[in-house]
Amino acid sequence: MVSNVIGFIGIDNYDIILYLSRILNTIGKKVLIIDYSYTDALTTCIPVPEGLNVYDDIIDYRDVDYTKKCFEEDYLNEYDDILINFGFHYIEHVAAVCNYIIYSTDLQKHNIDSLRSIPFIRDGKKQLIIRDMVDSKINPTYIIDLLQMEFLKDDVYGFELDALDMKYKILIQYDTIFEFKRITKYLKSYLTDTLKKLYPNIAHKELREALKKAERGN
Repeated sequence: MVSNVIGFIGIDNYDIILYLSRILNTIGKKVLIIDYSYTDALTTCIPVPEGLNVYDDIIDYRDVDYTKKCFEEDYLNEYDDILINFGFHYIEHVAAVCNYIIYSTDLQKHNIDSLRSIPFIRDGKKQLIIRDMVDSKINPTYIIDLLQMEFLKDDVYGFELDALDMKYKILIQYDTIFEFKRITKYLKSYLTDTLKKLYPNIAHKELREALKKAERGN
């Protein structure tokens, strides 16, 4: 049943994971989010009903499932899309299941060094996201050289440091029903581009309507 198992490796991208999950949900996909990161930043965003435990249970979060349970092969038969947040907690046997890996860093050298220490998966589709970029010599080419990784040009995305994107990223942690209709055009374009790569046959009109619906918090 599964179409995409997407692994996010590197700095926290809980906002992107949640945005993608809402859009996928609006186009009728059954989605599971898993958080294996050390920071629990994604977990902080998910309200857990009393009596449930994210390490033992699968939580229904507005029609999107969420857990921190150990990965089970049954998930591949139950979901259309599985979004796994590794952070810097690389789990080799789980990463091997992913058919799409999204590596991510900012310009902080310790984060670049931490990402470089993680094995680079050459098979399958992959992206590099560089967040919080500022005007400096540290451009995407420079970072890729430091990482010693290989990406196609169209699979490298750089997002400038932006207060509005940061605002929405923070509010997600506090708002059970969140909106993201005022995020920057660069981040919005990234979401659209990634959805097209995940589902290349989706009609442009359907994707546009799904994005607008998800942006409003539906």
